[in-house]
Amino acid sequence: VLFPFIERDDDYFLSPSPEAMKNLSSAFPGRGITRHFSSPYPRNEVFIGEQKGIVGNIKKIIYMPTWRGFLGSSIDLFTDYNFDINKMNNFLQTNNLILDLKLHKYSKFKDNLKEEIGCSSYINIIEDSDVYEIITDYDMLITDYSSIYFDYLYSQKPIIFTPFDLKHYLEFDHKMYYDYSSVTPGPKANNWDE
Repeated sequence: VLFPFIERDDDYFLSPSPEAMKNLSSAFPGRGITRHFSSPYPRNEVFIGEQKGIVGNIKKIIYMPTWRGFLGSSIDLFTDYNFDINKMNNFLQTNNLILDLKLHKYSKFKDNLKEEIGCSSYINIIEDSDVYEIITDYDMLITDYSSIYFDYLYSQKPIIFTPFDLKHYLEFDHKMYYDYSSVTPGPKANNWDE
């Protein structure tokens, strides 16, 4: 009932490469994935042509962590990893930065953190928005294990990776197709101070 596509036999699958097709086949075993089109994902069309970004001298950054836990679980990648809202506000103000936070649609903020962020002039929570309609507005992406970074690579803009809880994630949430450190180009931060 929740995931009707799991039982459905599709006529074709779209994959951007043979490697992606191999992963798709293993993610949906028994689906008989033999017919596919090899083409970039339509969602990545936003990276072709003129891209938005810096407006005036203010740069926009988006933080998009992947889903963890269970449906509707509160995510605390903030308090547990030294997120200090006052310190972050000062840093953002000093460096002419805006930080937008966009959690996975099945994750949610803890109520007290959401209230604190609501009082910030430099940190915003993005909800109810298709990220592909706004992703080119950003000058930088911060993420952990989300596949959004594969898409954002098309922008050729900087990415910072935040594997705060990599060991726990691999043990209790999801496995990965590849070794994390070998497929994530760019700096890694183990907490918000970094």
